[in-house]
Amino acid sequence: MSDTDPRETEHHPRLRSELFGHEVVERRLLAAFQSGRLHHAWLLTGPRGIGKATLAYRFARYILRYPDPAKAPFDMNVDPDDGVFKRVAARGHADLLTVERPFDDKLKRLKGEIGVTEARSVSHFFGRTAGEGGWRICIVDAADDLSIVAANAILKILEEPPDRSLFMLICQQSPGRLLATVRSRCIRQDLAPLCNDLVGKVLRQIGQAHGDNAELNAAARLANGSPGRALDLLGTGSAQHLLTFEGLVSLKPPFDRSQMFRLADQLSNRNQQQTYEAFCDLLREWIMCRASQTARSGEAALAAAVRWSDAYRDVEQAIDKANTLNLDRRSVMLEAFRRIEQVERSNSPT
Repeated sequence: MSDTDPRETEHHPRLRSELFGHEVVERRLLAAFQSGRLHHAWLLTGPRGIGKATLAYRFARYILRYPDPAKAPFDMNVDPDDGVFKRVAARGHADLLTVERPFDDKLKRLKGEIGVTEARSVSHFFGRTAGEGGWRICIVDAADDLSIVAANAILKILEEPPDRSLFMLICQQSPGRLLATVRSRCIRQDLAPLCNDLVGKVLRQIGQAHGDNAELNAAARLANGSPGRALDLLGTGSAQHLLTFEGLVSLKPPFDRSQMFRLADQLSNRNQQQTYEAFCDLLREWIMCRASQTARSGEAALAAAVRWSDAYRDVEQAIDKANTLNLDRRSVMLEAFRRIEQVERSNSPT
């Protein structure tokens, strides 16, 4: 396990200058600011890793760089060489506060929630004047992580916001899980997953194109519209493992035993926990996709779709049991491959 905060990476949203796929929401924010009547709290919702935090940081930089709406350009881009950009990137801008789950130095991992200590920092932040004489901006990443106590503490400021203050709340899950009183103070903007082409463009733009092109394309395809997830798939190598798996099952059963054992051996390495977990997620998604595709093939294919659905249940239960009881991962993977082989054989025309 890493000894450092996992969010301190070269791909953190505060370091990103460009945003893809969310131009409509960006224009709404720009129009609201330039109208001179910017609402003080915005809730950005959507799946994890699609660019919500990137948008929040872009908007924060833009307002900190151009605090006067009458003089601000209708373009959120701030030059990476600009002083505001650099201070935000370094977490050193006096008028921007980011509220996140804290890193536990003792356990070497993020804590489970945003607690009262972090909420108090918000009160202190808005209790003083702006350090650079403009706006004070707070990004909550993510609002899903707020404890009840922390949410209520922030609510007090949302109810009576100081002049020239702005909240950007990021929601990774269902907004319905947030306090209704918090949601009611915010203007909600829903961000959608990106298309595969845009995910690939993001990966190439941030310097991931040096890797295997097939792996990069696979990561974009498997990411469900989330560049953040695609980066995780590339980082763990799980995208490449799924490509190997897809090659294994692309031929009629029986599957190549040497490839099966080799892949199971690679995934059972105890030093590759994140890779194993990511591949398990991909494998479950692959099986469910086969079930859905088969079901759409027509009434005659319903029995085949049921077999895939049963296989999904069996594989999911086996993975969960292995995780709970710390069972041998190699055996779990081999059994999953054999179960898939069984369904392929049953569904193959005779």
